[in-house]
Amino acid sequence: ADKLGVDILPIITHGIGDMFPKHDTCIHKGDVTVTIRQRVSPDNEKFRKGKTSLETARAFRQYYITEFAKLKETCETPEYLHDIVYHNYIYKGSRVEGRCKAKLGIKQYIVEKFENIPDGSTVLYKNCGNGELSLLTALWKKHIHITAYDPDVDSIDLASHCFSVPENLQYTTELPDESAFDVIFDEKDM
Repeated sequence: ADKLGVDILPIITHGIGDMFPKHDTCIHKGDVTVTIRQRVSPDNEKFRKGKTSLETARAFRQYYITEFAKLKETCETPEYLHDIVYHNYIYKGSRVEGRCKAKLGIKQYIVEKFENIPDGSTVLYKNCGNGELSLLTALWKKHIHITAYDPDVDSIDLASHCFSVPENLQYTTELPDESAFDVIFDEKDM
């Protein structure tokens, strides 16, 4: 672009990796969002003018990281994440899949409970079963830490071995001290 003196047109996409996951041989249904940003001309001082190719590449990389994070925040709603969570359970038997489908049917309840929880909060999910709702919540609310508890070892083992479990979600069969959590959510109360 510099040699030819042409503009660079930044394009940011979201959702392609969820439709074509690296570690899965199946194509998943989903939405792809494509955003086309403002052209960057050769005389743009932030990205190009007076910069080496390496400096330009680094500036664009930082720009893409920032803009992708913003796009991800707006795109990854509970509705968007529904299919991602569902695909974690479809190959674990028809009973597990059926239960997952039923649990995800009440995602609006989760939205109402967790929509206003501030970033940095700690949440205890009691009686989480196979972890469908705690997984949905952790994927949606990336800046809260969730501990999901269930006394059934098999349920926690199944939940722990989902391919989409993020770092802000921890499963356990030992009930932690409830006073250490900002919010406690008990699935038995649903």
